[in-house]
Amino acid sequence: MSRREIKSCLKKTARIFLLFSLIFISRSGIAAASIKNEPTFKDVSYGTHSRAVLDFWKADTRNPAPVVIFIHGGGFYLGDKSHAPESDIIKCLENGVSYASISYPYYQDIPLHEIIRDNIARSVQFVRHKSAEWNIDKNRVVVYGQSAGAGSSLWIATHNDLADRSSLDPVLRESSRVAAAGLIATQATYNFPRWKKLFENSVDPKTIKAWMMILDQTMLDMYHAKNAKQLKSKEFEPMLRDLDMLSMMDANDPPLIMTTFTSKLPGGDILHHERHPEAVKERCDSVDMKCVINLDSTPIEERVNMLDFLLDKLSSSSGND
Repeated sequence: MSRREIKSCLKKTARIFLLFSLIFISRSGIAAASIKNEPTFKDVSYGTHSRAVLDFWKADTRNPAPVVIFIHGGGFYLGDKSHAPESDIIKCLENGVSYASISYPYYQDIPLHEIIRDNIARSVQFVRHKSAEWNIDKNRVVVYGQSAGAGSSLWIATHNDLADRSSLDPVLRESSRVAAAGLIATQATYNFPRWKKLFENSVDPKTIKAWMMILDQTMLDMYHAKNAKQLKSKEFEPMLRDLDMLSMMDANDPPLIMTTFTSKLPGGDILHHERHPEAVKERCDSVDMKCVINLDSTPIEERVNMLDFLLDKLSSSSGND
């Protein structure tokens, strides 16, 4: 088999597994297949890309309402805003909280870093920009999501504020910071070269080796690097640092809640392995950052409902602006 055929095979394997994981998560009840409760505003563009759109459900409140923003999963090449859990939308509205669900570009079109920074994070800034029109309390905004949406939520929660008060774009003048973040089956870092070290004591070496072979090609596609040599060059160092959520965490970051139940996921899946939230929790503890974690090993009576956690933080938060 030629090198080109091997690369093609690895790319296909990675995408099939990501697709299987998305379907599995959806069938496990984490994501809804469709939403019957029509949004107040539908397909609102928050950026220039055709997929940079969101749906917004406006809470019926006199005073400005808090907002929960949902970020879908799908490996940054599948999924859309229709995967928001309808039960969460209803519960938020019943509690006087507005709700947004976003779509975003795929890595086939733009690099991963630009997907998260210039689109997903921008959606938070955009929602704040609409505060007067949509009756939003811009000091009380939280994000949550599954898989890729979880990792993106972690990135937003741990990254320094992207607000540029002097920008000609009024959206970019708004804060990207949030009051809390919820992570369902998250990844700990999108600096993928770190994964080998991350899993060395949690997954057998053969499994790690097989996955790193897949990731070697997937990284190039996601980062839009021409080859491994370019990826290891100084050109890509700033991007990799800025995709390393673990290294960005500090005590000033908002509280996190993470839920990863590996019993509901395919065997051998390191994309959603419990080592990811464990590594995040270890880092939280080391920097005195508040964090709650739900794993299969967590007794049922001790598990914390994610949406309840986020709503509680919204009720007690004075915001990060």
